[in-house]
Amino acid sequence: MKSIIISIFYLHLLLAGFIASQTNPIFSKSSNSPSTDSLITSIVSEINRDSIRSYIQSLQDFKTRYAYCTNRDSISLWVSETFKRFGYKQVDYESFLVADYNQKDSILQRNVIATLSGEAGNNETVILGAHYDSFSYTSPLISAPGADDNATGVASLLEIARVIKLKGYEFSASIKFIAFAAEEIGRYGSGYYAKRAYERQEKIRFLINLDMIGHTLKPLTESKVQINYYDGFANFREFTKTTFRPFSKITPVTGSLGDPSDSYAFNMFGFPSIGFMETDITPNIHSQNDVLANLNVEYCTEAIKGICATVISAAEAPPNAGNIKVIDWGNGHSLICTWDKNEDSLLSYKIYLGIQHGVYDTSFITTNNFLIITNLSSDTAYFIGIASLDKDGNESLFIEKTQTPRSIPLTPTAFLVMPTMGKIELKWNPNQENDIIGYNVYRSNNLDDLPLRVNNEVVRDTFYLDNTVQKCQYYYYSIAAIDSQLNESPKTEKIKSRAVSLDQGILVVDETKDGTGILTNPSDEQVDAFFNQLLSNFNKKDYDIAKEGNVTFADLGAFSTVVWHGNDELNLLAYESKEDIKKYLAAGGRLLFVSYLPSKALVNNTSYKEDYIVGDFMYDVFKIKNAERKPNTLFFSAKPIDLSYNLLEVDTTKTTSNFNFHLKNIESISAAPGAKEIYTYDTKFDSTTIKGSMKGMPVGVEYLGNDYKVITLSFPLYYMKQEQAKELVQNIMLNKFNETTEVESKEENIIPAEYFLYQNYPNPFNPATKIEYSVPSSVRGEMTKISLKIFDILGREIETLVNEEKQPGNYEVVFDGSKFSSGIYFYILNAGDFRSSRKMCLIK
Repeated sequence: MKSIIISIFYLHLLLAGFIASQTNPIFSKSSNSPSTDSLITSIVSEINRDSIRSYIQSLQDFKTRYAYCTNRDSISLWVSETFKRFGYKQVDYESFLVADYNQKDSILQRNVIATLSGEAGNNETVILGAHYDSFSYTSPLISAPGADDNATGVASLLEIARVIKLKGYEFSASIKFIAFAAEEIGRYGSGYYAKRAYERQEKIRFLINLDMIGHTLKPLTESKVQINYYDGFANFREFTKTTFRPFSKITPVTGSLGDPSDSYAFNMFGFPSIGFMETDITPNIHSQNDVLANLNVEYCTEAIKGICATVISAAEAPPNAGNIKVIDWGNGHSLICTWDKNEDSLLSYKIYLGIQHGVYDTSFITTNNFLIITNLSSDTAYFIGIASLDKDGNESLFIEKTQTPRSIPLTPTAFLVMPTMGKIELKWNPNQENDIIGYNVYRSNNLDDLPLRVNNEVVRDTFYLDNTVQKCQYYYYSIAAIDSQLNESPKTEKIKSRAVSLDQGILVVDETKDGTGILTNPSDEQVDAFFNQLLSNFNKKDYDIAKEGNVTFADLGAFSTVVWHGNDELNLLAYESKEDIKKYLAAGGRLLFVSYLPSKALVNNTSYKEDYIVGDFMYDVFKIKNAERKPNTLFFSAKPIDLSYNLLEVDTTKTTSNFNFHLKNIESISAAPGAKEIYTYDTKFDSTTIKGSMKGMPVGVEYLGNDYKVITLSFPLYYMKQEQAKELVQNIMLNKFNETTEVESKEENIIPAEYFLYQNYPNPFNPATKIEYSVPSSVRGEMTKISLKIFDILGREIETLVNEEKQPGNYEVVFDGSKFSSGIYFYILNAGDFRSSRKMCLIK
């Protein structure tokens, strides 16, 4: 039915004259109208070589304009006052902070912006920009004359601003003249402006950047200036050539694809941009010899004339056609072009068509805002531009679009597979072909299996919910688009996923790189054995990032708890999965994260002190408000703040004497509101020394919310004493995360390998708590005399729970504290030469 409707609509458009055939095309690229050319000639004639020389000399006289120098405000003030001297009333500073060269403090930088307002009702802007800072490889804080780089660009900016203001003409669009700060240290000024322009949805018609236009090796008439451009904006390059040539003695030529200067940031945010630069790059760049005496001011003057003509042509052009869309009709030989019609009823539109960027061999003119182009070649990429035309024949600028007519639909894009509780959600972007009727969803249990369609009817939406999945089963999904002729597109790449269940016990994620096995460089086997021992009585699975790749939400979501450990400070990769970790916790997961440098592991932080606020991943998800690390400090133990946690000390058999058996590069983390600090940094060095200067700083944060639970320790657990580490992990799993040990029926068939006294659960408790212990098989197969007693904080025995011989196995006993007062108590297990004690807390 839909295909019939489309055909009738197509016939209606054909009869109405909205369909253009590609046969017998007529192409003519309009230039400026005579009135615009006359205006340009009048303004360009005022450009003065001596004025340009004066601006360059004034900027050179600052001796250095390096962004880190203290004279930066004086330079921006000089630029601002020069604009005001020309008669500009609206001259603004735009301030931003940049880290200093030591990456410790932030210093203020200022862009200078002079605005010439356009006609009322036109909110489009043409920007002419150049950076005013300079640099030299030798002592830039003292001397960086920067005559060519980039006093020539700023001189061009100023001279064009002067002569345009001199004529007092009101252009169609506004013109902004922007002197950017801090280009040489990272294009900060342009990046700051472009980002803010994007956020406030500023309508930038064209950005023209000027950087180094004062050096040539050839006679003037043989000299060239290059126009650097970007993908999709080749037509802006050609527009610039066309408007430049009649007004300058030098020749504009195609430069590089991409520009190393300030146009880069504007292009990144989607603004049409080009950059001017001398073709014969000065050998004096970034040196003490980049001075006025080594420039060709006549060459710079001729470049300014052509650039001025381009600025005027861009500002005087009609308003751009907005919201341009080019859609594949779907029949293999037609494209649909639509755009928003301008409010000016006198405007018509010119549609350019070609098969190369910026090269058009066909054009159509219409007063409508809709056109279908037919008789195209199937599977050929076409480049389309749509320009507004005013009554004088002046053309607007336009952003080039590309589209390919196809009979077979394109593969859908932005395909996402999202695990949810008991289900899997699929999303994708809608196909842009005009004849798409829906999509098919395919699924297989294994990567190499033939995928089977899971939808009974064509999916009309761009969303599908698969609620037929089995718990813990991975699936591989792909989708395909279907058109009105029932042609199916190629399928998307398969994406692996499974539903969230949060019931499969513990997943141990190891991001430690496999080492040699020597001290401080453990092997995978050594690390795995350590954590296997810590979690020996729990149902768990292992995930090795080095072997299996980055962990995903689908990998995490089946497990009730994740233990994530990083014991190699050079191989911290959790930040690559931080969004997956965030989703896991948001689903109600529980996470014990123990690693070197958590802020580096989780958000790739490399500087200290680093503060986090609302909106930051560390603050919002891990409940950490800052991270700190001091050089040359040494860590020996984690001292508990919270009485429900035990002491953790470095295992000196795993460390070296080089650092007095301490660990270096341990980070401090402090708790955000809602969380609490549970451990402090301890060391055998005095806090007044450099090595001991982090003593007392927090190294553990606990968040046990109703939404999720996360405990973060900022030191590697592998290097702590194994018995203490096991006590900690058992405590967290049982008492903090409410994990259960393996099914008791299974435990009855397993003979423990060693004596072990577990942390009581619950803890704190009121009035009763459960205590578990393990008895291994003896060498002779004999029974073992077991004693389990309770003591108060003064060491007085208050109750005997067990005092008898026991067979090898796992046991539990309940302690009823209803007749005792609130406080700290100890329980001690004795079995032959084995003795172990733990603390518990009774709260009434």
